Amino acid sequence: MTQPQSVVMSSCNDALDNGVTTLASLSLELLAKIVECCCITSGREDDACVLESGSGQTQCASPVISWSVWKVAMPMWSVCRTTREALIMWTRSIEWIDLGGEVLNSKVSFLSIASLWTNVHNLNMSHCKGVDDCVISAIAHHCPLLTNLNVELCYDVTDAGGVQIALKCAMLTHIYMGACAVTDTTIVKLAHHCKKLTHVAVPLCAVTNEAICELANHCKLVALNIMKTERDKSSDAAHLPSTCSELEHLNARVTNDDMRRIVASCPKLTHFSCSISYELTDAGIETLVAATPSLKHLDMSGCRNLTFVSVVNVAQRYASTLVHLDLSHISVTKEAIGAVASNCHNLTYLSLHSCKNVGDAVVKELHGRCLKLREVDFSETAINDTSLIFFLYHFEILDVGNNDEVKQVVMKDRSHMETLHLTGCKKITDPALVSVAISCPNLANLHVDMCEGVTMTGIRTVLSGCKRLKHIWWTEPEDESASVAGV
Repeated sequence: MTQPQSVVMSSCNDALDNGVTTLASLSLELLAKIVECCCITSGREDDACVLESGSGQTQCASPVISWSVWKVAMPMWSVCRTTREALIMWTRSIEWIDLGGEVLNSKVSFLSIASLWTNVHNLNMSHCKGVDDCVISAIAHHCPLLTNLNVELCYDVTDAGGVQIALKCAMLTHIYMGACAVTDTTIVKLAHHCKKLTHVAVPLCAVTNEAICELANHCKLVALNIMKTERDKSSDAAHLPSTCSELEHLNARVTNDDMRRIVASCPKLTHFSCSISYELTDAGIETLVAATPSLKHLDMSGCRNLTFVSVVNVAQRYASTLVHLDLSHISVTKEAIGAVASNCHNLTYLSLHSCKNVGDAVVKELHGRCLKLREVDFSETAINDTSLIFFLYHFEILDVGNNDEVKQVVMKDRSHMETLHLTGCKKITDPALVSVAISCPNLANLHVDMCEGVTMTGIRTVLSGCKRLKHIWWTEPEDESASVAGV
């Protein structure tokens, strides 16, 4: 018998701080059995969920309990009536639920639980196996107060479930459906029935620009992710309407012409991702920096026609506001990284993943700079032990007392660093990890997979030095007899 998957419901710190009723670390199957023992489930017609599919209707199975399940649940009847009633009231008061990445082994059990979620406002089921249109329809049927729904990477969710959400969850403000099998049908229904929507993410979905225009014309969008699947497609925002005046977050492939329309239509833009915009050039970025005053988050990864000129312009324009910068897979130089290091003092995230020119000279530009960095990605670059150590440490010369001739050299570290990516860095070896262990006391995540020079000795050093470490990604060399589990 397999161990039931544990779920975390409403692990959000904000929810806990605000006194929102939450549920944490309870098996989904166990919760279902408790609910069933409290006489909540039935085969009543009003509990069944109905899917509209074309001209006909499909009714999902009612949550009727099988005898084998009931035998397991029978001992729960010893729970007193008051306790059962309290459990029912508590379950109905839950507002935040997080099932992200879990497996719904029993759809019947889920439908039993969903019948009590009448007060749920926020539901995360991203990458949750077993989620299909029947599950989504049950959520739409039982959760009329839903404002935030995340079903990203739930590949079996189609327009049949999406339309039910649109028709029955009019309070929705946030919906994330990345990689779902939804089309324009769902988007148009959302536009006409969920006019409170502000945050919409439909990347990797078969959604056209015309449907996005319909959505933008009916909803005051604040965040929009419309990255498409077609590899040969040059633009996802060719017809972005002028009604996006409230837009602050945009994720789309763009061209230089698109950039002119975006800066004219979206004066409040603060978070912008133009990742893999193959036709975007330095002229497009120049248009952006000339018209957008205060970007905080910029992702230019994979824009192969951009040069160091764009990086310099961005660093100088957004010196005080930029906190997140992704330069993965583009051409960077010592001059470009020098501009970032000299200007962007508030940067907390920097990615140089797969930047071919990143070596000693480039990385050393960051020495003693960008000290607020929490996450850095040097994966698949030519960085070596010396340049990494130089990046991690810097020295300050302080006056001692009133005598200008007496100086003290103080070594500073990367105390803010929480995540360090070194995947595929062939020149990184154990000595570099010694420096990581000493200079990054708050490190929580370390990626050193496919680093051939890293051995168990280096891993042990990091484990002993970084007391807050939660995850290490490491590919064990073939000649290593030990493993991380044995530490």
